Amino acid sequence: MFFKWVKQHLNLIQLFGCHSDAVWNHLFLSLIAFAVSLLLKLKLQTKKTQWAVLKLLRSYPFHPWEEFLVALNREPTRTSKGRQKTGSRQVMMEPQRIILN
Repeated sequence: MFFKWVKQHLNLIQLFGCHSDAVWNHLFLSLIAFAVSLLLKLKLQTKKTQWAVLKLLRSYPFHPWEEFLVALNREPTRTSKGRQKTGSRQVMMEPQRIILN
């Protein structure tokens, strides 16, 4: 589960170096980011996804903790009802008659 999350959510496009230590460091940092975001999600009992918590952590690194909590618990400004149908135009098809001779 961890490696799937790392592949989907963390940018591992360019590693820190070509040596094995650089790759291990990158994996350890990814593991730390995963663990911190998961612990915050569980500790704060938020309904946001772990990815949303990680995005907020990236956005508020130098802000006070209270601002982070306000942003985490903020209600969404828009609600989406999905794609709505624009009209109630129904197409009526006439039954087809097959005439056999």
